Amino acid sequence: MAILILTVISLASWGTINKTLAMMGSKPQWSSQKTARLWTIASSWTQAELEYAKQLGFGVACGTPPCTIWVRTPAPGTVEVSTDGCATWSASNPPFSEGPALPGDFPWGRIVITTDPNTPTDPYSGASYLQVVEVDIFQTQPTCGSPTPYLTAYTSVGIR
Repeated sequence: MAILILTVISLASWGTINKTLAMMGSKPQWSSQKTARLWTIASSWTQAELEYAKQLGFGVACGTPPCTIWVRTPAPGTVEVSTDGCATWSASNPPFSEGPALPGDFPWGRIVITTDPNTPTDPYSGASYLQVVEVDIFQTQPTCGSPTPYLTAYTSVGIR
């Protein structure tokens, strides 16, 4: 009886056993790993850019929010910045031209700095105590007016 039960179970799961044995010793296709690799590359730059923005501090990168800063890498090792909606580009536009270089797979980025309307404001100047920083990364040249990023990340910077 036990042999009959084991035989029925083995025959019923033969497809699973066969697929498992076929997978042993094979390597996964590159296309199955490509998305995870790109996600890792994109997220590492966005994280580095967020940390850079936090190091700059409140008001250094953007005196009066909202500010939109476009970043691109036209050649390896070169970072160009546009603060006028992609009309003009400059390699000497601190502080973001001195920030982390974009990865090769993602030659375009955007930093948007706004203020949080839900936080208190300075009673004398009316300025918000909190800036919200959004970082976007793009695989292809985006439409500067209505971009669709590959990945978006956020942080905030407060007055110290």
